[in-house]
Order: sequence, then C-alpha cells, then structure tokens
Amino acid sequence: MKTLKILLAFFVVLVLAVGNTNAQDKKTTETYSWQWEGYMPCANEDISGEESCVVTTWDGKYKCWYEGTYTGSSGKTYTMSAFENGSYMGGKASNETFIFKSVLKCEGVPIAIGSYKFHITINANGQITAEKEKGAWWEWVCL
Repeated sequence: MKTLKILLAFFVVLVLAVGNTNAQDKKTTETYSWQWEGYMPCANEDISGEESCVVTTWDGKYKCWYEGTYTGSSGKTYTMSAFENGSYMGGKASNETFIFKSVLKCEGVPIAIGSYKFHITINANGQITAEKEKGAWWEWVCL
C-alpha cells in the first residue's frame, strides 16, 4: 500500500509537470529520488533502498527512467530498472495514456517483471468516455 501511495503522489507530480510544460512548449528534464522499503514476494524477503526517476517532458508527453538499488533482509542486493511513457492532452477535453514496464534483478539475475498500461479519455463535458487499465504498478510477475 505504501508503494501505491508513493506512485500515486509521483504521478500527480508528473501530470502537473506535463501540464506546465504544455503551457511553456519546451523540453524539460528533472530528477526525483526517494527511499523505498517493503516486502517483495518474488524475493521472499523485505527489501529497502533508494529509487530515482529522471523525467523528461515535452509537448504534452513525458518519459521517466527509473532506477533502484536495494538490500534485502538476507543481505542480497537487488536492482530495478523501469521506464514509463505517458501523454497528456489538457483543456476541457482530456486524453491521458501511461505505459510502465519494469525489471527487478537479484544480484544481476532477473527475478521479476512488471507492466502497467492505463488510458482515459474525458469529453468536453467532463464525462469519462473511455477507460482501460491492464496490470498494476505494484504487481510483479515472478520469473
């Protein structure tokens, strides 16, 4: 649940950054870092460490490259790499699409992958006309 709260907060920041970039119509790059800890089912242990994301926004689009380095309660080292692509069209009508893919490795060997896709279309009256979701930010497929 903690991971979900962190990711939701992060997406709010991204949407605000994308909206700001649209108004300025220029390319920007920023880096965000945070601490993460929690139970990883694919590793069967608690892990903790630091994650970061380099976000580039331009013309209603953004790309985020994630990296994470963690230590498990057993002392093993874990790394995570992921990318997220998104687009946002603001105004009275809105169209948003997010695609997130990630790989978790234990001491260099892939042990889990994650994938999430989300799309929503809102018409000029503020009504949702299309909404699709596949996967979840916090769900991993163990390898």
